[in-house]
Amino acid sequence: MIPGLIEIVQNTHEVVPGQVVDLLTGEPEDITDHTIHLTVKHHEYDREPALVLKTTDSGGGIVKTDPATGNLEFRFTPEDTRKLCGDYFYEIARLDFGNRRQIEAGRFRVLKSITT
Repeated sequence: MIPGLIEIVQNTHEVVPGQVVDLLTGEPEDITDHTIHLTVKHHEYDREPALVLKTTDSGGGIVKTDPATGNLEFRFTPEDTRKLCGDYFYEIARLDFGNRRQIEAGRFRVLKSITT
């Protein structure tokens, strides 16, 4: 599962592991042929551009560590959170063959760093 609350420290490198599972059965999903997106916005209905956008596309910040069992990592860089602090909303979606399905949604919390 992917945590309902993703909490990271501002301006740091963070890796958040996750696993895509079928919401009805709880069984791992094969994500080999899927593109995964993580979008962070101010709130759930925000129509503004994403504050943070990660994808499984090359260099996009999401790495499929074991696609057959749905395992992946969300890799955040200092630049992702440098200007953020507080609570936001995230959504993770799966795209495959023109179809889009929400995998998870929740709070994305950025804790204030006391160092620069």
